[in-house]
Amino acid sequence: MRIKASKGRALALAAACAALALAAGLSAARCAAVHEPQEGEQPAQEGQAQDEPASRLTQRQQEAAAAAGEEAAELAALLSSNTWTASRGAASIAFDGEAWTESRDGRTAQRTYAICGVESAESVEEGANGERARVTTSSATLMLDDGTYAILRLRASDAAGAGGPGASVASEAFELCASYVRDRAATGLEVEGLNDEAAMVLHGTADQLQRTLEDHCALAYPTASRATWDRTLEANWNKGIVHLGFTLDNAARTRVGVDYDLAAGAYMVSGGAL
Repeated sequence: MRIKASKGRALALAAACAALALAAGLSAARCAAVHEPQEGEQPAQEGQAQDEPASRLTQRQQEAAAAAGEEAAELAALLSSNTWTASRGAASIAFDGEAWTESRDGRTAQRTYAICGVESAESVEEGANGERARVTTSSATLMLDDGTYAILRLRASDAAGAGGPGASVASEAFELCASYVRDRAATGLEVEGLNDEAAMVLHGTADQLQRTLEDHCALAYPTASRATWDRTLEANWNKGIVHLGFTLDNAARTRVGVDYDLAAGAYMVSGGAL
C-alpha cells in the first residue's frame, strides 16, 4: 500500500546528538595559515552574485570558514539551532552562522566569527548515586571580525535534566556574560494532521510518533511548537518501513521526515533534511 510518496529526508536525531556532543581545541595557527591578519579589512563584496546575500564576514573569515571542514559547519548549525541563556534567562546569545548577538538589560553586543576548526574529547562522569553520564567537551578556534582569534568551548552531557540533555557554551570573546547554557527546549510539541488511514498504517502509535518528534526537535529545533503532517506517506513493504514528512512551525518552516519500523514498532527521524 502506498499513499502519495515523499522522498525527502530529515536531519537524524543521531546527527543532532552527535553535533550537540561536538568537541574541540584547535590552535589559532590553523586560522593564521589560511590568511595573514590585516587590520581594518572590510567584508568582501567583489564577485558576489546579485541574487546572493552579502556576507558579513571579511575575506579572511570567509577563507577560514571554507577551509574548516564539516565539523565546523555542524558546530555552527548546532549553535544556531538552539536557544542559549544566562542569569536565569535575563541574558541571552543567538548565533546565526556568521555572527552572534548577546542581549542583557537592554544592551546588545554583536561580533562576526568564522569557525576555523574543531577538536573534541569525551569522558564519563559518575554521580553520587552511581549514575553515569557521557560528557563531551569541544574547543573551536574562531577568527573574529577584527582579525583576532578566540576559543569557543562547548560542554555537552547526555544526562537529561528538566530541559533535556544539557549543554553550555563559553568564550572569552563574549562581552555580556562569560558563558551561556542551552535553554529549556520547547515542550508539548503538537503533531497535527494525521488522518485515520495513516493512523491505521502506523498501528495506532501516534503517541510514540509524537515523543520521537519531541525528542528530535528539543535538540535540533527548540523553537518549534507544532509539526504538521504534509499528507504524504511512503510504505516500503520489502523493508518494512513507513516514511512520513512533517513541517515545523519554526521560522525556517523546517521539514522533517520520520521512519516507522513495522517489525520493531519503533520510530526514528530519518537522515538529512527534506
